[in-house]
Amino acid sequence: SSESFNEFIKFLGDEIVLKDWDKFNGGLDIKSDSTGKTSIFTTYEENQIMFHVSTLLPYTPNDPQQVEPKRHVGNAIVLIIFVDGDTTYKPTTISSNFIHVVMVVQVAERNIDNTTKSYKLSVARRNEVDPFVPEINCGTYEKNEEFHDLLMQKIINAELTSYRAQRFVKKLERAREMYLKMISDQFIKSKK
Repeated sequence: SSESFNEFIKFLGDEIVLKDWDKFNGGLDIKSDSTGKTSIFTTYEENQIMFHVSTLLPYTPNDPQQVEPKRHVGNAIVLIIFVDGDTTYKPTTISSNFIHVVMVVQVAERNIDNTTKSYKLSVARRNEVDPFVPEINCGTYEKNEEFHDLLMQKIINAELTSYRAQRFVKKLERAREMYLKMISDQFIKSKK
């Protein structure tokens, strides 16, 4: 990973050790390091956010498909892509039934010491996901606490709004039915 990328993930949150982590883990393994040793975590307005950072997920040399990292990245609802340089990223690059919002972040301007002065942010959403706040005005933001707050609000609202998309409503209904059946089956067995 590049210095710009590392600077960005440190801007998102704190690097934490996953083993025995006692807060929200975002589905990452906190027992045996199977999903890496560290990740990026933050709390914003009582919302705990665990980022699935591709470069922190383990690389398995004998797995050409890299199934484990793809499972975590591809099952994200909100995907944040950091683009180094002037490359253009197409939101359709990663095919997934789960990804509903893609946020693309690029360095817009550097300081004299080569650290990031500002970022460009663009957001794409599936058609069935309603627009969500905060609005993105100019698309270029100074790297500061105000931009961090905007980004966290945008991430949280993107996820919450995506849950109302018809695709998720159906999946959540099926999951609830499955859990209710599982609970009722266990209750009936325990009564016998």
